[in-house]
Amino acid sequence: MIESFGERSPLNINIKKYLKSGDLNALHSLIEVGGECIDAISSSFDQESSRQAKLRIIRLAKEIRTPASSDLLVRAFNSKSKDVWHAALEGLAYQQNGDILDRLEKLLLQTKAGGVPDKSAYLLDLINTASEWRTRKDDSMS
Repeated sequence: MIESFGERSPLNINIKKYLKSGDLNALHSLIEVGGECIDAISSSFDQESSRQAKLRIIRLAKEIRTPASSDLLVRAFNSKSKDVWHAALEGLAYQQNGDILDRLEKLLLQTKAGGVPDKSAYLLDLINTASEWRTRKDDSMS
């Protein structure tokens, strides 16, 4: 956790509560904090050994639509755990940020180069979905 917030700060208390138990009140409080919260949990993601806590971090990052949360989800995609990388991709697709298609296509190129067929197939599906989403959005703006 980020030390500048202090070990006993409300932010750190809510992060610990949420990561440990999935407390929904803590989750909603963290979502309200927004980007500051992502900064605080981002460093915890790589150090976290609990798959469940990693999935909770991804769920939180999914709900906070910032470049930092998208970056965290991209990092989470590199996990060897299928549950974790799958949740990370779902989070990226859920965010529907303007650069989602570019991010997914870059991840696909990296994944193909690394020879991970499960990830490649899932990414292709998400890219098709993101393309359809972008087309509908562009059509509605014309």
